Amino acid sequence: MEIVWAIVRFLMNPIVYVAMIVAVVIASSRVKRERYHFNRRLLPGSSEVTSMLRDGLLLGVIISVLSFAIGMTVPLQWVLLLTVCMLLGLLTFTYTLGSPIYAFVAAFAALWLVTRQEWSLTLLSYTFEGVNVWGGTVVCVTLFAAMFLIAEGILIRRHAARFASPVLTTTKRGLSAIEYKSKQFWLLPMFFIIPGDAVSALFPYWPQFSLGHTQFSFLLFPMIIGFQHVTRETLPQYMYPQLGKRVIWLGEVVFAIGLATLFLPELGIIGLAIGVIGRLLLTWQAARSQSGKSFAVQPKQEGVIIAGVLADSPAERMGLVVGECIRRVNGQYVHTEDELYKALQINAAYCKLEVLDHHNEVRLTQHAVFAEDHYRIGLLLV
Repeated sequence: MEIVWAIVRFLMNPIVYVAMIVAVVIASSRVKRERYHFNRRLLPGSSEVTSMLRDGLLLGVIISVLSFAIGMTVPLQWVLLLTVCMLLGLLTFTYTLGSPIYAFVAAFAALWLVTRQEWSLTLLSYTFEGVNVWGGTVVCVTLFAAMFLIAEGILIRRHAARFASPVLTTTKRGLSAIEYKSKQFWLLPMFFIIPGDAVSALFPYWPQFSLGHTQFSFLLFPMIIGFQHVTRETLPQYMYPQLGKRVIWLGEVVFAIGLATLFLPELGIIGLAIGVIGRLLLTWQAARSQSGKSFAVQPKQEGVIIAGVLADSPAERMGLVVGECIRRVNGQYVHTEDELYKALQINAAYCKLEVLDHHNEVRLTQHAVFAEDHYRIGLLLV
């Protein structure tokens, strides 16, 4: 019964609805931008919402199970401050600082300040006041921050490249080129265990359970992980898995420090500081690596370059990927999009392509083309 009530309260959390609205706005902006540059969109407008709700579900369950197994609890005051930080982060529509480590540390610092200044606020029958942050709180916050850093790295590694949207730009020489903007966030449903009767004081009918002489409450919380990045010198399918792997490594370092806080709680501050500074450095390094003048996707003399592949299209089924060069279509050399279209008309029911891959190796691919397929087999070209 406690789980059912937790789900009900989860659906009452404003983060859920603000996140869905923001996801719709991001999707609408992406679709408009792609149609402006290419007269078509790569992914359906519902993709951001679907990905937000689906991709992080299993990770949220895993982190919840691990926290139960370890016996991690956090005060309700910290969760409320975390809610405020998450909402403010969502409403900025800028997710360069969308890593949960920033919200975790901001909420912890705010709780420390409230405790130090002895501030309090009474809302209905609940009094918000400071708690001892140097006991179990700093330990659990550090461990949670580490686990969500690892989750962030996994999500970036697996899903960030899928939402890398191509944008036409111009080089210093006046040539057309492509840069990729990735902007997405994920919702991870996460069970927090809240000790004491703080939750029942705020919500009188909230169910509780007891362990020994201590009461606990389950709180299902919608954790948000945001990501935003622009890449031009490196293809998204190579850039983001590498970045995600580095974020995972950072999370593992913070987790090791978090385990050490079980014996020396003061180490938690060092772990959180390393998490914030390390994540900032990774963001800076990733941005700096893409600040040069060269582009991974720009016109070449050998043929036409793939800037994007439409979902569920012949191009996707043929295994064509961003950055590859199409040299010949149905036996005809092509150098422009119009030439490719004319070559496709040679055999409207079947197409044979000669493709130069990322290693400059030639491969041949072919596929049947049906009446309902995209007239340019689902390719965005430059």
